[in-house]
Amino acid sequence: MLSTQKWVVPVFVVGGLILMGAVLVPHQEKQNVNYASNVNKSIVTRVTTLKNPEGGILGNIDVIYIDDKKDVFSALYMTKEINGTSTLVYKMDADAFTNSLGVDFDMHKSAAQRPDTNPWGFEFHEIGGDYFAVNLRSYARDSVSDPIFVAWDKSKDVFEKIYLGPTEEDLDEYERNPSVTLYALKARDGSELGELNAQYRDKEKKILKHLTVVGKFPNGGEGGIYWIDEKGFANRESDHDNFLSTDVKELEITNENYFGFQLISFKDDHFLVRLVDEEGKSISKDITVKWNYDKKVFEIVK
Repeated sequence: MLSTQKWVVPVFVVGGLILMGAVLVPHQEKQNVNYASNVNKSIVTRVTTLKNPEGGILGNIDVIYIDDKKDVFSALYMTKEINGTSTLVYKMDADAFTNSLGVDFDMHKSAAQRPDTNPWGFEFHEIGGDYFAVNLRSYARDSVSDPIFVAWDKSKDVFEKIYLGPTEEDLDEYERNPSVTLYALKARDGSELGELNAQYRDKEKKILKHLTVVGKFPNGGEGGIYWIDEKGFANRESDHDNFLSTDVKELEITNENYFGFQLISFKDDHFLVRLVDEEGKSISKDITVKWNYDKKVFEIVK
């Protein structure tokens, strides 16, 4: 029988450096890889099912909650039916993150001594169609880490931990051309919907590289609720019961002549943009993005 105590390792960023620490916290018995036959199903809770864009099931997420509040958990198991057998495809606990290829992220190997963070377990930061993110939580339920993202890699046919922070190129570009706030969007009743923040690619031609609507989430947090970049247009649809978010790509940009986009107009609860080439010539119709009062989300008007 293994010890019922495990090490949880906080991950956080200070001055661009990733720091980690390890402290001892209560934990369930170590689970074997064969989830179906070795995990006591009475102690796990089904959270959600992740699916690919075509609707195919990528995996079912189950967790072991630490207490009755059912927000902080000690372990996560993602399983999928393969040839009629429930097969473990991803696992998270105090020892490591593991996938079908082996150890995805070794907590102990990356640890530095930071016992002052006093972590306790995991809590979901958000869940998307083919990814999820967690924070490490302290006994007081304060976050002691930046969000840790795990996403489906179609080319590898595997879930793996990913880094979503800015690259050196992003930081250099931002230093040369920082984001500016263009407009405060408002609903019909005058309430604030969010701010239009943009980054120019060519300021003289008024061509933008990024645009983000920064607004409030249902749980009181604040962040990007709509954005446009070289990949396309996307919004964040929120589950108002669970406060979990799903990123939805509304429009993918595939035109090989695409250089950026221009903000044609903005007023109250909507704005218009147009895709352009390097000369600033239009390569698309005007695209209107407007607040949907029923869904509580910004979306392209079709």
